[in-house]
Amino acid sequence: MTGPLEWLSQAPLENRKADKLIFFSAPIAIRGIQMAERDLLRAAFSAEVAERKRAVSAQFAALLAAAEQQIIAHVQGKIALIDRALSPAARQSAIEQLIAEQSAALLQLRQDIKQQRRQARRAAGAGLHRKFRKRRRVLVARHAVEREETREYFGAPYYIWQRPPRAFPAIRRMLPYLNLRPTLRPNIMRPR
Repeated sequence: MTGPLEWLSQAPLENRKADKLIFFSAPIAIRGIQMAERDLLRAAFSAEVAERKRAVSAQFAALLAAAEQQIIAHVQGKIALIDRALSPAARQSAIEQLIAEQSAALLQLRQDIKQQRRQARRAAGAGLHRKFRKRRRVLVARHAVEREETREYFGAPYYIWQRPPRAFPAIRRMLPYLNLRPTLRPNIMRPR
């Protein structure tokens, strides 16, 4: 029978369990904290983009309303200037023509404003996207450094994970259809 001095670990059992628990659960907890940081960064980026897009939409809605009012006022002014000496049928025909021109102008205006608003919303998101990618790269690099430091603190073995070599997906899909010939072929003499 072996004595207590011949055991592999002289620490009490509770301490060994706690060390093992820290060794296995600390990297998971740190990874969770880092993922929460990345989620916060993504949420802040999404909120900022949404706020900018809302501001652009509000600006274009105000612009559209003002332009519509201006077109309607212009057409109403033209309707008021129609000569009252005309026959009622000619007057009604002129009013209908002006109203048709007004509706066509309003439709064209709405399409133009919609296209400009779409371009402005894309531009508002594109400028922030570059900043977000840069911040995310910095954050990912900092997290990698933190993981390496904590791995040393907790005594985890150091290893570098490498992806196993693998063919590209397109080549893997194409492989069954290839007519693979043996690499060693008999020498064929060809006439010159």
